Amino acid sequence: MRWIIAGGGSGGHLYPGVVIACRLRKMIPSAEILFVGHGRKLSEGILKKEGFKFKEIRVSKIKGQSMPGKLKTVGGIPSACMQARSIIDSYDPQVVLGVGGYSAGPVVLTAALMNKRSYIQEQNVFPGLTNRILSYVVKKIFISYEASADFFPKDKLIYTGNPVREQIINLPDRRDALLSFGLDTDKFTVLVFGGSQGAHKINKTVTDALAELSGQNEKLQILHQTGEHDFKEVKAAYEKYNIKSYVSAFIYNMPSAYACADVLICRAGATSLAEITVCGKPALLIPYPYAANNHQLKNAEVLANKGAAQIMLDNRLSAPAVSRFILDIMQQPGKLEYMSRHSRKLGKPHAGKKIVEYILGELDYVKQN
Repeated sequence: MRWIIAGGGSGGHLYPGVVIACRLRKMIPSAEILFVGHGRKLSEGILKKEGFKFKEIRVSKIKGQSMPGKLKTVGGIPSACMQARSIIDSYDPQVVLGVGGYSAGPVVLTAALMNKRSYIQEQNVFPGLTNRILSYVVKKIFISYEASADFFPKDKLIYTGNPVREQIINLPDRRDALLSFGLDTDKFTVLVFGGSQGAHKINKTVTDALAELSGQNEKLQILHQTGEHDFKEVKAAYEKYNIKSYVSAFIYNMPSAYACADVLICRAGATSLAEITVCGKPALLIPYPYAANNHQLKNAEVLANKGAAQIMLDNRLSAPAVSRFILDIMQQPGKLEYMSRHSRKLGKPHAGKKIVEYILGELDYVKQN
């Protein structure tokens, strides 16, 4: 049993592929899985940790390029497809699954033309260009949001949700998690993060809000992932206002961080929202304003419309607004419980399992074993 998982380039595309691969490996320990894509540093770092192999293809994105850049990219597609064909010929996979990102395009397209079982998985409400194109040549499309149905052939859709790691599905004990970060077990806890690289505007706004929040230092504590650039400034701000905190450039143990949190303040990337809803956490979502097709806002609106989150647009983000949100949610446990309940209703903890089981169900391998 051999699978190719194609795409990546960003963690939002790559992580769901890793979750699917881990689920397949758990169900069929002898399965061989090869990741193919662009962005060796990110991909190899994540995949090496999980024990998966990776092959890189040379391909560039079209979106966001100047006209000469777009023409150069289009001209390079045949070469990328030839690279993909060479990999597919030598590896001979039973399944090729695209998880988004422009590097998935040549691999999945070539696999479909070679009559390999080809599928795609879409993380966002508004699909990326690559998946919109590939939707016409693959067998099935696994979507994370029902609203994505408007962008794809209806007879190919399977609504699964977005895969999340098993560690997120089974969070550690909250008390143990708080103690692991050196936090108090009886305080209202806010988790702040802006993605693996941090988000400067979120960091600055939250620290500016600490002056107003300092009166709550007997009741409030904050767990804050800053990214490398803002770490020293953010840490100094918490010390200045004497607010209990755990500040880190990068939080490696996100399951424990989620377990600690009463509420989150974060961007609206697809993986983050999938994890938030599986954990049943309320959130203040600040969509990244430069995301392709404004997809983070569209993702966030799904949660907000169901009562699981509030949205604050990046251009309206301010310290008074953030402090009001935190103070309001602290003082209204009923509202917090309402948002948490509706967040959990949106969670799809078994998305990865459903995707693997569906594909395996179409293969002779399963029928013979």
